[in-house]
Amino acid sequence: MKLPILIVILCAFAQQLTANVSFGGPPKGLMIFVSLWNQTGDTPAQLSDRLNYICANHRYGSGQNQTIKSLLLSEIAYLDPNANVYENPPTANDILAWSYLEAILPFFPGGNGACNFEKVYIGTFGVGNGPDCSMYIDCITRPDYRDSMRLRQKKVVQEFANRVSQSSNPNVQWDWYISQEYSFEFTVYNNQTSNGYAEYISEQMIDFQNIRPDREYVWSPAWSYNPFVYADNDPTLQQIQRDFNRLFTQIQQSVKDSIPACQSNATCPFWLVPQDIVGSYSTCGRNITKETALRWMNLLRPHYPFQKMSLNVEQFKHN
Repeated sequence: MKLPILIVILCAFAQQLTANVSFGGPPKGLMIFVSLWNQTGDTPAQLSDRLNYICANHRYGSGQNQTIKSLLLSEIAYLDPNANVYENPPTANDILAWSYLEAILPFFPGGNGACNFEKVYIGTFGVGNGPDCSMYIDCITRPDYRDSMRLRQKKVVQEFANRVSQSSNPNVQWDWYISQEYSFEFTVYNNQTSNGYAEYISEQMIDFQNIRPDREYVWSPAWSYNPFVYADNDPTLQQIQRDFNRLFTQIQQSVKDSIPACQSNATCPFWLVPQDIVGSYSTCGRNITKETALRWMNLLRPHYPFQKMSLNVEQFKHN
């Protein structure tokens, strides 16, 4: 059966602030990623039933049934298939998946559902490749691509906020998710990629701040390769680490005047949650394991300027 949602479990480990990252014991809590990516399959009522099941069986449980604390809606709209990804200002007719979102609203903090998640994070969507560029590498370096995508996303989340205010759950709370993904090694192919992401993320954070201020911002990019191919002093690895730091330093400098909490790295509400890619790469032959994810965390964590960094543990395998 086709579903309108793609559910992935995120293990939200407590962040480690030391140079070496290690994980032990059960996760501190679980987060569900939900992507509203097509209009077939479950109805809004069936989606509500799934969330009621979580309330009854996993929301406040202990032991074997880990507590599911948070919900993340990574994509909340259906893209206009005929849109021009470079058009500014964009005229795309992207459609907010409101019937599904309205069914989920009671489970937001402050909602009237059977239970409430501690946090709900609202994303937008990605617009995909351009006719002559890859969305993850060179599209993002183009100002016209970045601006068109960001303005389309801003329009959708503003519509969401407006509809919430007129709904039967007008006082629900939510935080923000940056939907455009990335792989940290892509900077090796185009050293302007990290600059493009820094500009895009900074501007989107300011957009979100203007719609719903002083919230947390979550981003879940990834890595693509086995890190054990790099020695600690490998020049390629050093470039990845250097550009990783530069990316977040640029973000902090760009948003600090608009988001007061980001005037300091110690208080900026940015939560980096890299995907471990163990599940999504389970059939690609790259030998990605939990040990490779741990090595990437150990290689990158010392170069991350903000406080909150966890690991998105993919609890699935491809057939």
